[in-house]
Amino acid sequence: MYKIVVVTILLTALSLHGMAQVMPLPSIEDIRFDIRNAQTDTQRANGMLDLALSYVFRPGEYKNDLDSATLWTKQAEYINRRLQNKRIEAKSYFVYSNILREGGDAPKGREYIERSIALYKTIDAPADRGEALIEECNYYTGDDDAMIEKKRAKYAEALSLFTRAGSKLREADALKNIGDFDNVLDKDRRLSMKELKEALAIYKSQGYEQLYGVYITLANLCNEEGDFPNLLRYCELAVRYGERTGDTSLQMSRIYAETGKAYMQLNNFEKAVTFEKKAIAIGEKYDTIEYYIPMVRDLCNSLLRARRAQEAIRVLKDMEKKISDRKRPLPDFQQSAVLSTELLLYIGIKQYDKAGVYAKQDVRLLKKHPSTDYVYLFSGPLVTYFINTHQGKEAETYADSLLRFARVTNVKQNIATCYQAKSRADSAIGDLRGALANYQQYKKVADSVLNEASSFQLAQVQVEFETEKKDNDIRVLEQKQAIQKASLERSRTTNTIVVIGVIVLALLLALLYNRYRIKQRLNRQLEQKQHSINEKNSALEKLVNEKDILIREKSWLVKEIHHRAKNNLQIVVDLLNAQTEFLENPLALSAIRASRERMEAIAIIHQKLYQTENNTRINALAYVYELVDNLQDSFTNPSNIQFQLDISDITLDISQSVPMGLIVNEAVTNILKYAYTEGERGTVKISLRSLDEDRIELRIADNGKGLPPDFDWRNSPSLGLQLIHLLAKQLKGELYIVNKKGLELVLIFKPTFHAEIVIT
Repeated sequence: MYKIVVVTILLTALSLHGMAQVMPLPSIEDIRFDIRNAQTDTQRANGMLDLALSYVFRPGEYKNDLDSATLWTKQAEYINRRLQNKRIEAKSYFVYSNILREGGDAPKGREYIERSIALYKTIDAPADRGEALIEECNYYTGDDDAMIEKKRAKYAEALSLFTRAGSKLREADALKNIGDFDNVLDKDRRLSMKELKEALAIYKSQGYEQLYGVYITLANLCNEEGDFPNLLRYCELAVRYGERTGDTSLQMSRIYAETGKAYMQLNNFEKAVTFEKKAIAIGEKYDTIEYYIPMVRDLCNSLLRARRAQEAIRVLKDMEKKISDRKRPLPDFQQSAVLSTELLLYIGIKQYDKAGVYAKQDVRLLKKHPSTDYVYLFSGPLVTYFINTHQGKEAETYADSLLRFARVTNVKQNIATCYQAKSRADSAIGDLRGALANYQQYKKVADSVLNEASSFQLAQVQVEFETEKKDNDIRVLEQKQAIQKASLERSRTTNTIVVIGVIVLALLLALLYNRYRIKQRLNRQLEQKQHSINEKNSALEKLVNEKDILIREKSWLVKEIHHRAKNNLQIVVDLLNAQTEFLENPLALSAIRASRERMEAIAIIHQKLYQTENNTRINALAYVYELVDNLQDSFTNPSNIQFQLDISDITLDISQSVPMGLIVNEAVTNILKYAYTEGERGTVKISLRSLDEDRIELRIADNGKGLPPDFDWRNSPSLGLQLIHLLAKQLKGELYIVNKKGLELVLIFKPTFHAEIVIT
């Protein structure tokens, strides 16, 4: 039974996953992106075929996916009518085979895969041909040894092709499946182990995570060889990797089932129950009762041995109900497995009368199907039943049948169990000599199992060592190849550089000669033009001299204008000062003083202008400092007021300097007159700085008493505030007055420039 169960599990898992792992492909979205951005029709056609395969391989069975796959394949074929590319043609046959097989038309699909393989043989495409050989295996139905041998041969051929193509993951996939086939064929377990270990090493070198299929097959090999420590180790590794990847396929069910068997053999029945339940849960999800009936049998056995007989009965009854609800009857073998489970259960709870009913049915089925699988399925429970009901002759008969089967399968652990059963049967009929002889045989085979397990463990170590050595050799070879490739590339690069150097040198020589000829011709032309240029230069030199004279005259006139403007303003200031001598009215005096200060502010600008060489720009730093000094000198108690100036080294056009200076004059004058009571100390802060290339900020602040809360400075009748407002508009600036802890005036305006010379 062990062999048929393994074959069933293996083939069921392969059928669900398309003969093991399908060929790796990018996501559908990535393939669509590549098709849109394809540079050539060949790339576009290949992308369309990959997209068709992605629809075929997409989980689930949906007709729309197959229709989409067919549509994309036809588009690729249409493009290839012009290209006549044999590789694309062979690949399109391969895709059609997948579509037709998935759609249920196996005969026509097989025709296409045979045409694909025949065409691949005429071109150099080893990886694609390997994929086609694996696809051909999907048409080999049946689980007999001959069919498995045929599949193994195809996978072996695909393995050599993947190796030649350097397709590491597909090489590992092929090795894994060959190891699975060799395990089922049961010819050379050590060969199977070697193949699986090689696949495992390749997977790990490529960072592949889905290793649980390899580990569970290695666990089966360890089980057959009696290597129980490694059996449990590989089972646990298979569970760990399977759960890490989130797999819930029938392959994961198989892993849980084998792990449960491992724990049962180590007499850890509670753990066995846990894993067997997980295995059955996945089988129920796929609604494959034929698949998980043997697992229910193992679960019931584990529950009995864990002394949970009532739960075992519930599990069995639940399975019987599911079988009765089925629309189609179970195959004979699965039905026999159910009867065998019922017999084991009632023997376990010592209800031999009920067990007898099932024992009779088992005997009838065994006579109907005398094959080795049925013998293994029924003989063990029947031997136990007949021994417990003191029917020694019958027990011995079925023990002999079981021993013959065990010798055919050559699983020595089972052979030892059969000799133990024969010894018990001989004891039941009073044949103590026979019982002793069979017991001795049991011990002999059991010891042999231990020796072979040790030998198998040693062989595993040897395989692991050889695999590691092979990997190291491959890495060394790859390093040598990389060094040789780099050396060859350097040699090619050197040769290329030399050739390019010669070509460049020749071009340079030709260019130099050409330049020499051109230079001679140009020299003659230059000599002719030089005479003309010299004549023009003389004329231009005369014009420049005349221009310099005019510029000096203009500069002198501008300076004279600024000087006379400054003198005229000074005369006005002096007249205003003289007028103050004859006035006693404070308001009149205040008005004349304000006018005088405004005149002085403008006069300072003209003074700065005529003291420099020909220009129209003012250095704000020097100007503001001098203006503030004059204002301080104009008042009686300037020492009470401290000025803090933060003026950046900014130059302003005269058109902006005058209004800006008047705003400073008005603001500082108002502060000195109104912000503080007589004798009160205060601080006035003036800053002028560039906010960025297009904005200048003037900020004047005091810590005096400020304006009344309801004061509307925009509509104030005050001449000073009106003047500040008008001057801000003239500068096209933004004016803000903040009345908080004193008064702060903020003006932001854009600088304009009309000259290049800066006045300092």
